[in-house]
Amino acid sequence: MLAATLDHGALLCHIAPVAHGLDESVEFLTPEEVSSLLRVPPRTVMRLANSGKLRGVKIGKQWRFPRESIADLMSGQDANRRRSILVVDDDVEILTTIRRFLLKEGYEVVCCESGKLALEELEHEKKFSLLLLDLLLPDITGPEIIRWMQEHGIDVPVLLVTAYTDSELMDQALQYGVCAVIKKPFMPEDLISAIERLIVADEQVASASL
Repeated sequence: MLAATLDHGALLCHIAPVAHGLDESVEFLTPEEVSSLLRVPPRTVMRLANSGKLRGVKIGKQWRFPRESIADLMSGQDANRRRSILVVDDDVEILTTIRRFLLKEGYEVVCCESGKLALEELEHEKKFSLLLLDLLLPDITGPEIIRWMQEHGIDVPVLLVTAYTDSELMDQALQYGVCAVIKKPFMPEDLISAIERLIVADEQVASASL
């Protein structure tokens, strides 16, 4: 089950008030509404906005996004972009199972059994479409890997896979910018669905920012 609830219901819209200095003829959306449209967690929307990949306007501490630009990025997708996933888990059985699922779906897969190996892969190849990361590794924790990525300018969506969704490490990971969380044990279709949503959203935003 995804820890973040993705709303597939009605898509709301928000007209930003003229008092804030925004064009009254432009229809603006809140982060929550963009989250619903793109079917990704709100924190993913905030990560993309803060990194400059999602066009928006910041009013004080609040982001607002032109509905037209969101519609444009939803209508196009860079189908030629390489879709490779880095999977990091110290459980060989889980690693093998996830690899089999992803290969069946047509993804390129790189597997690592330790945090150290994961850092080496990330340093060598910064263009992974997604990092599928176990929270608790024997040498380096998931939050430490995410923090290292931020320090080295590696902007890759992170999907955390863990049985410890209620822990201090989980809180740290969320603070560092995890895009979504899926709890062990999980159904294959839930994992694939979560991966697809995150990758598609990231590709759409990256394409729109070019």
